[in-house]
Amino acid sequence: ATMQSKGYAEKSIQLLWPCLPAVVAAPTNALRDTVLLAANYAGKAINISKTTAPHALSYTITSVHNIPHGHAVALTLGRFFLLHEALISELAEEENSDSLALIMQQLFALLGVNNAKEAEQLWVEKMQACGLSVSREALDAAAIIAGVNVDRLENHPVALTQAMLERVFD
Repeated sequence: ATMQSKGYAEKSIQLLWPCLPAVVAAPTNALRDTVLLAANYAGKAINISKTTAPHALSYTITSVHNIPHGHAVALTLGRFFLLHEALISELAEEENSDSLALIMQQLFALLGVNNAKEAEQLWVEKMQACGLSVSREALDAAAIIAGVNVDRLENHPVALTQAMLERVFD
């Protein structure tokens, strides 16, 4: 990630986060325009920094379980808040621990939460408000992890092991 990609991502979150359930429940042209602009900023960020683990896992979720891509990403993204918070403590001696902690603090501030548990709960609530299933029970975690898109996984801010990925599905 760069300062520019982080700026684009922040603009995208600021635009999309407050209007997402409304645009799903009762779309208007104004809400659609906001989502379009948010998607454009997200695309600009991704063009610079690429995607990370939730996207890497989503491709197998979509292909094996026939779940649309965005929903597939959403199913694991909330769990990464919890995993990252745990990894900050577990990896305290490693160089990237402070960087991950800063990223998470910035993200929590954008979402208006104080910690990973609140972020995951808010994420689940947002998914439910959009009519998305939040259950991962029917997912074949072993197949998803075995089929992970390694190129996209390598871009994650922390090197993830199989055991770490398994925690996402606990």
